[in-house]
Amino acid sequence: MNPHRTPTRRRGVIAATTVALLALAACSSSKGSTAGSVPETSATVAESTTTVLETTTTVPESTTAPETTAPATTTTAEATTTTEAPLVDRGALSVVVANAGDSGGLAARGADALAALGYVFVVTADAAGTRETSAVLYAAGFQREAARLAADLGLPADAVAPFDDPSAITGPAGADLVVLLATELAA
Repeated sequence: MNPHRTPTRRRGVIAATTVALLALAACSSSKGSTAGSVPETSATVAESTTTVLETTTTVPESTTAPETTAPATTTTAEATTTTEAPLVDRGALSVVVANAGDSGGLAARGADALAALGYVFVVTADAAGTRETSAVLYAAGFQREAARLAADLGLPADAVAPFDDPSAITGPAGADLVVLLATELAA
């Protein structure tokens, strides 16, 4: 037996190790403490994506002699939540209202109705042909705004479609939204 390792001294080392492990466990489980502990979460926001990192530190309990120490392990988990960007304001959208009905002045009346709803950049045009029902067409990235415009006009959700045929109107191109206005909204 080592003369420097007496049973009393061994108990003191075990007690000191136990106190140190309990203190370490208390620091890592303390949510409000920042001194000497690793933050539990951090957030990074880039455009419309939020990334949350959660760090957990686990210290295994020592059941062996105090001369051996088990290393602490750290696990980091990443969770990503995608949020939608806010809708583009009605006043910032460019809209073409095209007469797709058989009634003269339909596009002008539609443009006036949109202006009353807060749409500022509205121009009129003629559709290449007539339609039985109205439609709201959207450029890439403006599907949600097109759905809102359709709702503003009282059109069903299935009236919204991508604007993939520029020859559908005879007039200005490059708008965010195009309304092909048929006769049912003429009144």
